Amino acid sequence: SAQPDGDVAEDGSGSDPVDASRSFYTMNVSLPDGTLIPIDRDLSALRETTFSYGSAHIAPAVAFAVTDTITWPQSVTVTLDFGKIVGSAAFPIQTDGVGEYAFSDMPPAVEVYVELIQYKSLFGSKGQVTLTSWGQNTGDIIAGSFAGRLVQDTELEDKLWIDVEGTFHFVLPVKHTGQPG
Repeated sequence: SAQPDGDVAEDGSGSDPVDASRSFYTMNVSLPDGTLIPIDRDLSALRETTFSYGSAHIAPAVAFAVTDTITWPQSVTVTLDFGKIVGSAAFPIQTDGVGEYAFSDMPPAVEVYVELIQYKSLFGSKGQVTLTSWGQNTGDIIAGSFAGRLVQDTELEDKLWIDVEGTFHFVLPVKHTGQPG
């Protein structure tokens, strides 16, 4: 039987098909002072250094996250953390398929480090990650979008914030099974 496609929204960018072999993301970061930082990154050649996909300390569970550092025009580090995508008794699955995931204290999470401040989609941030494509194995595509307000990772009561929105399309690499290094 055919699987339903679900609600897949057109992104309005024309009819260019996405190259399924590419890994990339876009993000617009809006700072409280109105500064906009547009990010459009192709990570296809950077998967070895930006993707964390494996089970070094959690086998047989498997985790997946992407961390990318940009130095121009501003120093920004972006992390898209999908947490445990294959679960085990000790490490339950955290992201399990297509759908909408409200920002919460668990993955999938969006983190941005900009102007020496760490912002996370945790700690009462508002927004969501929407997954339109999902997989758990090498070659599978994890894709979707995110939007919301990230709150400063601090114990301070008056937390700073940034607004983010963007898209992602990642091809899962070969799993890392040993110690990172």
